[in-house]
Amino acid sequence: MRVTDGCEIDRLFFGDKINSDQHWAAGKLAEAVARANGVKSCLANIERTSGGDRGDRRIGAVWQLAKAIRSVEISEGREASRLLLDTAMDTVVVDSDRLPLLRKSLDALSYYYGLGRWGSFSLRSSR
Repeated sequence: MRVTDGCEIDRLFFGDKINSDQHWAAGKLAEAVARANGVKSCLANIERTSGGDRGDRRIGAVWQLAKAIRSVEISEGREASRLLLDTAMDTVVVDSDRLPLLRKSLDALSYYYGLGRWGSFSLRSSR
């Protein structure tokens, strides 16, 4: 069973636009955004983040988020990483023109989080 909150990523999942591995990775990224106090002012300097003090959990959370976003940027480009972050923050509605880019970025994110290193965990048939 999946817990959902009605955000854009859930809409895409229940509309069969993304698969369950992509949904899981997006949910993990959304959790990272929340831990980093996911507001635009907090994430605006994500490219300049160089790490955090172990005692400051928020800085550590921003650092973890920055590493995930950078991994997508390296493999899929800046536009993909921006779309992914905006989707995780639920500040964008993904239309059919941007859906292929989001899928590619979610696949890259899934690989970053380890899902791509093994077979799919989804019980649904793959596309």
